Amino acid sequence: MLPSPDQYRLLIVDDNDMNREILQRHLRRQGYRQITAVEGGRQAFDLLQKQDFDLILLDVMMPDLSGYEVLAKLKGEEKYRSIPVIMISAMEETDSVVRCIELGAEDYLPKPFDPLILKARVGVCLERKYLSDRQRAYLSELENSALTHPLTQLPSRRALDYYCQSYTPPTVITIVSLSVDYLGQYRDQQGKAATTSLLQQVAKILQTAVVPPSQLFHDWGGEFVVVMPETDQETALAWAQALQAKLTSAQLPHPCSPLRSYVTISIGIVTAPGSTVDPTELLQQADRELDRAKTSGNAIASQLLPGNNL
Repeated sequence: MLPSPDQYRLLIVDDNDMNREILQRHLRRQGYRQITAVEGGRQAFDLLQKQDFDLILLDVMMPDLSGYEVLAKLKGEEKYRSIPVIMISAMEETDSVVRCIELGAEDYLPKPFDPLILKARVGVCLERKYLSDRQRAYLSELENSALTHPLTQLPSRRALDYYCQSYTPPTVITIVSLSVDYLGQYRDQQGKAATTSLLQQVAKILQTAVVPPSQLFHDWGGEFVVVMPETDQETALAWAQALQAKLTSAQLPHPCSPLRSYVTISIGIVTAPGSTVDPTELLQQADRELDRAKTSGNAIASQLLPGNNL
């Protein structure tokens, strides 16, 4: 259901006092209550910095800034671009209408105002704005959910891919790929709910161990990735050993592990010069190191790629 007219915020920009008064009266009769009127473009932009509006009714001919100039500026700035604009003028020339539409106006309304046309055009613009806002909110929600792993609420694999795409090379970088040992067996024996609970507990332990600027990601299943800018191999190894000790202290039960009676993790580490490596390739190398560590379980495999002073 669409909002009622009194929930919308309208801004009238017209240098003529009588025009503003007539337009406000028509709109109030149609149920709109949140109406603000100013006499020029500069006042409008001052107001837009402080308040949000759902629709702007903009006069074409004004002394300080013309309606064309105001419209071009509105559509040229990201924060104002989504606000629909209806241009208002006594001019009825086709060229003026075309110019307004080309600059991004939603519609064009001639003076004197016809109340029925005004009602129809304002209503259509506000309906489009409402539906567009809902679509953007939905897409934003989808995007945010895609960047967050649903089980642990940690940044997801997609977030890790974005990180790699926007990578700013540090002097040295370490990528750690780690995995809960024998998680498949745990899931088969203990069930999905217990596995979810276990992963959430592991994620909390990992979060306490990862300190910025390092970043933790939940890749998939029982696998996690930690990106450690400005971290050399020796420091990363010490961190991995401390993490394994934390998990040992936690004693999270794992009744189907052939290694221990509690949860253990295997860790693959790769360190490289930040300026000479592609983080995506480095991630693949860390995965290979993880595979090497998992052959024995509860192990750490580390590789130092060529570089000076690493």
